[in-house]
Amino acid sequence: MNAYRENWGSAFIAGVCGALIMVPLLWLTQPIEQTRMDICLFLGSLLTGQTGNASWMIGLGMHLLIGGIVGLVYGMVFEWWGDSDWLPGLIVSIPHSLVAGLALWFVGSIHPLMPEMFPEPGFLGLSFSWRIALHLFMLNAVYGAVVGGIYRVRAEHANYHGFHRPVVG
Repeated sequence: MNAYRENWGSAFIAGVCGALIMVPLLWLTQPIEQTRMDICLFLGSLLTGQTGNASWMIGLGMHLLIGGIVGLVYGMVFEWWGDSDWLPGLIVSIPHSLVAGLALWFVGSIHPLMPEMFPEPGFLGLSFSWRIALHLFMLNAVYGAVVGGIYRVRAEHANYHGFHRPVVG
């Protein structure tokens, strides 16, 4: 875990990048899930109790912050596992998806606009349809691959420039 102390910034940045990539993918893949689910609006309206541009921006900030925090967990797993790249990130995304599905269920149960504005999603979004659950796993797989790839590249880059950070893998 000593290497992780040196790489935690890389893990956070990789997580933010992974979360940022998820935002346009959410928009592009809405026809697959056949809903208008928007994670940024969902998170922002959790705090504001309203829908609108301000709630969406707050939700985007929350989504990126959560992505960075989850990236820290991925970094710890990569250091423990001794490998980081897109494939280990993809593998770590499977339990991540299950935890995210559980969080979606919990947040849905306390959201101030449920069920008036948004239907309650349930575990993995299965209250909507199986497509939502598939969508959740696909988006988190992309997130995991991005985090794993960026984490490895940043560690290799730091090592190349003489910072002597260990490169897992």
